[in-house]
Amino acid sequence: TPEPTLPPPADMLRMRVIGTATVAWATAIVRETPRTGPISARLPQGTAVEIVDRRGSWYGIRWDRSHTGWTYGDALDNPVSARVGCGPTDAAHAA
Repeated sequence: TPEPTLPPPADMLRMRVIGTATVAWATAIVRETPRTGPISARLPQGTAVEIVDRRGSWYGIRWDRSHTGWTYGDALDNPVSARVGCGPTDAAHAA
């Protein structure tokens, strides 16, 4: 089955927050799209982010109220409320 359509960055700025986290790694790579998208930012350890979407191991994040992107879940420390009920794609990636 094809990957569900990703929300555009402008929509991610307005999406409901489904969790919060901080960057756990020394530097978290943020991409325009999960996995292989172009790198759009690098966030230092301790940066607070809001989680607005999840696709498998990748989290759609928002920070500084004006930036969005996708980062690998292991780069985040204790994503709160993001592992349960994140959206329609959870069941497809739960195994």
